[in-house]
Amino acid sequence: VAEIARGEPGVEPVYSARWAEQDRYVARTPLMRFPDTVDVLVLGRGEGRSTLAIYSRSQIGYGDFGANRRRIERWLQRIGEAAERPAS
Repeated sequence: VAEIARGEPGVEPVYSARWAEQDRYVARTPLMRFPDTVDVLVLGRGEGRSTLAIYSRSQIGYGDFGANRRRIERWLQRIGEAAERPAS
């Protein structure tokens, strides 16, 4: 997850709880640099399995024109692709 977040322009980590596998990022919009908060939680589901909870929300304004939903969908797609790659 951290690798995917670092690959996104305008995204910076602001909190990491390694004991809980939880991270928080601030993603700034390209044009106005408004901050969006992205929370990620990895939940273990037994040996070799896990699931992921991602919540992205705007901190300023009333609407985001779907930017947070698109971000989550993009991250999930990239995380899925990374998970399918053989471990090196």
